[in-house]
Amino acid sequence: MAQLLEIRRKLRSGEEMNHNLTGSYLRKLWESEKKDILHLSLVASLDGVSLSGNTSQKIWPITLLLVDIPTAQMQRASNLAIHGLAEGPVNPSTFFYNTVVPMIYADIEGHTIERGEMKMKFFISTWIGDQPFFRISFGLAALVNPTLKPEARLVIASLMLITNQLYTDAPMPDCFHSHLTGAARWFLEKASPTYMSTKAHELLSHLPSVITKFGNIATLSTFSFEHYYKYCLKGFNPQKTNGFTSAAISRVILHSSVRREIELRSACNPSPSVIRFLKETPSLSVHRTTWKDPIVQLDREHDSDEIHEYELFGTLNLSIGRLKSYYVQKNTKDDVFFASTASGGHVCFRFLAACVKGSSVKVYAQRVRSVCPAFESIRKESYEMAHPANQYSYNVMTKLWRYGGIVDGTLTDERELLETSAIKGVGAYLQNGDSTIYLQVNGACIHH
Repeated sequence: MAQLLEIRRKLRSGEEMNHNLTGSYLRKLWESEKKDILHLSLVASLDGVSLSGNTSQKIWPITLLLVDIPTAQMQRASNLAIHGLAEGPVNPSTFFYNTVVPMIYADIEGHTIERGEMKMKFFISTWIGDQPFFRISFGLAALVNPTLKPEARLVIASLMLITNQLYTDAPMPDCFHSHLTGAARWFLEKASPTYMSTKAHELLSHLPSVITKFGNIATLSTFSFEHYYKYCLKGFNPQKTNGFTSAAISRVILHSSVRREIELRSACNPSPSVIRFLKETPSLSVHRTTWKDPIVQLDREHDSDEIHEYELFGTLNLSIGRLKSYYVQKNTKDDVFFASTASGGHVCFRFLAACVKGSSVKVYAQRVRSVCPAFESIRKESYEMAHPANQYSYNVMTKLWRYGGIVDGTLTDERELLETSAIKGVGAYLQNGDSTIYLQVNGACIHH
């Protein structure tokens, strides 16, 4: 409840900009609430799940995700709720849906819950289904591969940037999604109408509008629900379990309650018995930043007076990933990250060392700056296109240059000492001639 109320406070003050409740559709609900009652948004899913073993039976869990809590928490299996479960050998009919769905709405939205002095009313904001996603590594390769046609490179780059932004929440320029989806749609339609399948049309024609209404749709995707189904059914054999349906529901409700209680106790002065239990179940522990691999001496070009008072370590484990310096592993690929700076920028860095003094931990890093012109290989080809292809290609190139989650750059002599809280995501990189393309690969809390 405390986390929920804190998000409400940040939403009203404008401090929270990335939560799904900032979407134009979802914000209407909490903006309409009165002081003595909270309007809480649920995302519902009714999807078929095949059962293991020699059985033709399928089940259709009705599951609910509470949007109003922190993004990472709302996707955890122990925080999803199972509202009901249908079982049978055939897919549900239209009659089934027309009968059951109104019952779900009446059950969820027909009651007001009181907790202390706070009243709460739940609303099903939307229902979700499967959506396609595009792989990031393929997009990076398209930026440096001149053997592909320019049109293909621009389409792949557009889809990669769209997907990357969903996974990172990196700052983006105006018209980011509309320009990129528009360019990809135009080039695909020109190449062949067969490329515009139903799912491609959904993505390229409706994605900008959906993101405006619901915020980052990746956090509301089926990833969490599909994991939840496995979580519910783990260890069950429908052929051997008597009362399979009721047993599965009862166990998952109990299991989720126990997990939430353990997580709560682990965060608040855990007892010795809880500590021993958490050693056997580390996934339930609250993540804590750790470091290892002491660095005795930095190279002369990296040394600085501002870090002499700290102990230096070459490996830093953060909630968003692990950073490993080349002082620990010469050929490391885990030394790139993106962070916010004091001036409000979103900048790429190379990790050099974790600087520890008492309980204080900071990050010593080398800055990456963009080359000019950036993404030269694809830029030259795109500018040689005829109208209107050159306009679509210009839109893609502009987004490449202005999007905060990607940099075509080189290491500089600039070094900075950063707070760990400033780190927004870890990065990957690919050599691009005399420069390197650095890409932020995470940052948004997405279960996948």
